[in-house]
Amino acid sequence: MTQDSDRSLRSTRARSTGALVRGLALTAAFCIGGLATYAATAPSAFASTVAENFAGTPLMQHLHSHADMHAHFEQVLTGAGANDAQRQQIDAIFKEAMTAEHADMARYHATMGRMKTLLTASQIDSLAVERVRSDQDQLLLDTNRRITETLTRSARVLTPAQRQALGAEIDRLMAQQIGHHHGG
Repeated sequence: MTQDSDRSLRSTRARSTGALVRGLALTAAFCIGGLATYAATAPSAFASTVAENFAGTPLMQHLHSHADMHAHFEQVLTGAGANDAQRQQIDAIFKEAMTAEHADMARYHATMGRMKTLLTASQIDSLAVERVRSDQDQLLLDTNRRITETLTRSARVLTPAQRQALGAEIDRLMAQQIGHHHGG
């Protein structure tokens, strides 16, 4: 392999890796938002204590109150035919995930604090910045893995027909949001 083709291959791999990391970061951000929304609207006592002290962002307040979001979630589960036992199992799965998500957010804020300190220093330590960035990448991967596991565990509580009903509702909501964001 020539040096030019070797360099080109490394450049392509670096771009592909960067795109993958950005894609995972975006996916994690959306999933964390979904988990946070669920935690604030879930029927568990844990989520109720979180929601009590959380006013939410103006966007969240505009979209739904916590009660409206919870009612919608319950409506979706009802539409899918989920029974009380299934709802309790799903609630327990998400409660566990939210506890881990809170720890992840604390880790993320700590890394952002370290990054700010490094970037505002009189001399920027590029190796230290790279270590923090690497820590953040690992955190995103860990979070993404946990979210996928949470969603998989929750889906396994439901029957195939219930999962299909939830999928149809997700498709409907996504189409509605796409239309909203694109003037449709």
